Amino acid sequence: MLAPGVLRQKGVTTLKVDGDGWEVDPRLDLRKTDTLLLKKYASCFFGTDLVPRLVAHRVGGCVRATAVDACQNGFRPMVMQDAVGDRSAAAHAQSLFDLDAKYADVISQQDALAYLERVGYSSAGRC
Repeated sequence: MLAPGVLRQKGVTTLKVDGDGWEVDPRLDLRKTDTLLLKKYASCFFGTDLVPRLVAHRVGGCVRATAVDACQNGFRPMVMQDAVGDRSAAAHAQSLFDLDAKYADVISQQDALAYLERVGYSSAGRC
């Protein structure tokens, strides 16, 4: 048993807003109408307003713990395999395999864009 105050997940100490690793990829088309969720825990559902946002917009897009929670909250998450990563290539490959087998549709960016076009997404950001 750990003593009170001992951090179980030491890796999270490197994930700070004033550190690196959280920045938005400059290749993304981040718009003024987009919002970012800063999360403190593995799942983006815990401690954020993600569920009301997803319900209000009837959308969702989620990675590992978040995709699992998305599934458990009744969403069907898509994970773009070429838009996510992990500290370990082996762990990343295993997570994608497990997500695709149980919780999410692991797809390419090209397949995601084709899906968005089929459901009426426009480049102006309107559905």
